[in-house]
Amino acid sequence: MKLVLTAAGKYARFRRFSYEIPKYLLPVKNRTLLHHVIHSFGKLDVIFVGNKRDIRFANTVKSILYETCNTFETKWIDDTSGQAETLVKATEGVDGPILVHNIDTVLLNRYWPFSFDEDCVIDVFESSNRDYSYVVDEGGYAKEIREKSVISNKASSGCYLFKDRSFETYFDQDTRYISEMINKMIKDDKSVVVTNTHKAFDTIVMGTPEEYLINMDSTKLRLL
Repeated sequence: MKLVLTAAGKYARFRRFSYEIPKYLLPVKNRTLLHHVIHSFGKLDVIFVGNKRDIRFANTVKSILYETCNTFETKWIDDTSGQAETLVKATEGVDGPILVHNIDTVLLNRYWPFSFDEDCVIDVFESSNRDYSYVVDEGGYAKEIREKSVISNKASSGCYLFKDRSFETYFDQDTRYISEMINKMIKDDKSVVVTNTHKAFDTIVMGTPEEYLINMDSTKLRLL
């Protein structure tokens, strides 16, 4: 299994607040956000995908990955249309299960991997925040995932496990979000399931400057 960390965004909201380093290198507790995100998964084989705009930080990223991963590979790419395209580009030539996550949400009290028997597994947590994506399910099987629309109390943490790279079949030039590929999988009768609903306090989101300032010293995060 490969853990793919998609970090190729522009971080426009953070730049507007005069943050001059990539979001994943911002200090959290005694380390960086990237340290905490990876640590929550344990030592895995990691593919880190960054934006060429930030390649001057490549040595810092490699140092963190060397410390926190089993094996790692870094890829620096041009701007993409969104996380879906980033994932497709990052996983070219990758075989086997793929676990994908963003680099601004620390997941606590999860147990990896979820299952390799399903085509896709969506990690969910309790929320009603309109900035997140939400999943409707029946008996644990996802029926729909929708961006920034509170259609249930099950928010996606941004972490997805795919059995293999067949998600690329559902990508086209108009696809921006991974959730769009997942919805196409659902319509194609693929097996897409949700995890048990995790507690909100075990999902520490730092996607915006406001969330970062609130959670950067969270008591839930331990010193690394």
